Amino acid sequence: MAVALRPPKPTVLRTLRSWVLAGVGGAGSPCCRCPLGAKRYLLTDNIVKLKAFQQKKVAVAYSLPGTKETYLSNLEEKLTQNKLILKEELRTLLHLCESRDDVELAKHVIYRYYVENRSVTLGEYKFGPLFMRLCYELNLEDSAVELIKDQVLWKY
Repeated sequence: MAVALRPPKPTVLRTLRSWVLAGVGGAGSPCCRCPLGAKRYLLTDNIVKLKAFQQKKVAVAYSLPGTKETYLSNLEEKLTQNKLILKEELRTLLHLCESRDDVELAKHVIYRYYVENRSVTLGEYKFGPLFMRLCYELNLEDSAVELIKDQVLWKY
């Protein structure tokens, strides 16, 4: 399965920048805009690591035993039957997402993972950066901002 690489779009970065800078004078402040039209972004491409994320997505899809649809249906079944969600299952799911529906399933799995692991203090999986890269790649700014603002998931 090949994934077409496209140039990254800075919409999520702009959303994050405007959200962060809202208390510092807003997005229109002179410290964030150049009179020549150049823009500064909160995160650079080296920080976002989108290409490495896309390469990992291809590797995970290739090494998956079975099909993506089977994997997703197994996870949905685990959610409905209140079975344990493992860290590797969450990580694999985040690498397999390709649509808005997949991301919605991932959000449900994230909340479930949090409920199961909220009392664990050592070794919890920090899925936030991976979810943000996924939202950045799929242009789902609203899902990214919703997860950032969620006070329940603040430590993940």
